[in-house]
Amino acid sequence: MKEFSAPLAALINELGAVENASMARYTSFRTGGNARLVVEPNSVESASELIRMLEEEAIEHIVIGNGTNLLVSDKGLDMVVVRIAEMMSGIEIKGRGELCRCRQKKRAAGIAGA
Repeated sequence: MKEFSAPLAALINELGAVENASMARYTSFRTGGNARLVVEPNSVESASELIRMLEEEAIEHIVIGNGTNLLVSDKGLDMVVVRIAEMMSGIEIKGRGELCRCRQKKRAAGIAGA
C-alpha cells in the first residue's frame, strides 16, 4: 500500500487510528483478520476530509458503519477502514438519494455484506 502524504498522515494521527486492528472488534459476527488501519472520524467534516484525501491519494479504503452483516476475511484487509458508526448512527437524506453497491470490489478485497 502507498505511503500517506504528510497532510493525510497528520489528519490520521489527529483522529487517532488503530494500526493492525483486528476486524473482529468491529463486526457483529466477531470474525475477521487485521486491517492495516482503522480510523474513526469524530465529525461529518473530518470523515469527509479523510475520505477525500484517501481518494485523492488513491489509498485503498472502505467505509463501514457498525459492522452488522459484515464478514471480513481471516486474511485481513490491506487497506484503511473508515468506521463512521457512532458518529453517523442516524443519517437523513434530503432530496433524491441513491444507493450504490460495489459488491465485486468488496468481495475481491475480502469483504462481504448485505
